[in-house]
Amino acid sequence: MGKIEAVLSAIFVFLVAAPLPAYAQSTSSDSGDYNPSYQLTVTMLSQVTILESYGFENGVYDSLSDISIGIDDELHETIGNVENEDFFIDTPEEFLTAVYFSPIEITDISAQRIIEEELPQDKEGVLRLCGMWLKKVAEYPENSKNYWDAIELIKQKAEEELNIVVKDNGEPDGIIGYYVEAMRKEIYETPLDLLSSEEKAKARELLLAYFKNPSVENGEKFKDFSRSLRSYDSNKSTALLVFVNTISPEVCNRLVA
Repeated sequence: MGKIEAVLSAIFVFLVAAPLPAYAQSTSSDSGDYNPSYQLTVTMLSQVTILESYGFENGVYDSLSDISIGIDDELHETIGNVENEDFFIDTPEEFLTAVYFSPIEITDISAQRIIEEELPQDKEGVLRLCGMWLKKVAEYPENSKNYWDAIELIKQKAEEELNIVVKDNGEPDGIIGYYVEAMRKEIYETPLDLLSSEEKAKARELLLAYFKNPSVENGEKFKDFSRSLRSYDSNKSTALLVFVNTISPEVCNRLVA
């Protein structure tokens, strides 16, 4: 393991071990939503919303669309090599990263405004972009090195082209810290029906732990919880599946389905 990977692994372990804040522990709401007084300013970007704004029907990326024409060739060779190592921008994450640094013309003013709100050309936009790739680490841990390579490229281009410096740490304005809080917000805001308050709290705690550190151990802990629900209440098991699928269909396939 290289020096950088060792440091990042240690940070993830620290974050997983850290106790959840009060709002994450609260079980006072039937929906599992946390106390509004702890609302976060961070958020994961909405791929569907931003892709629709770029003109992709129903927010589904089409790598053969003319929309991608005009992206800098250098980005095709770097970002386009992240997912399938084919020097071709063929995934939504690659596309969103490429157009962040090589903007394409959008004639619809309202669509341009949505894009700027989802991925502003500032530090928060860079952090959201990195958070998108960190979520991919949880969805496909076997490809984590490629996704961290994408993050390193984002950091480099942000500093060189936008004069924005972001760090790999657990601070609120760090890549990992921002991502963890954004995922915490998404997990605790997503409705979870039928389960008891204790079951909801446990489901959210285990799912957040996995997104923080998608280790085999954390995956098995969530799977054990899912199997336990299924063993005595199929309706609750289905509700859990819907909950996780809303947050990430890929993680749902790994941990629930």
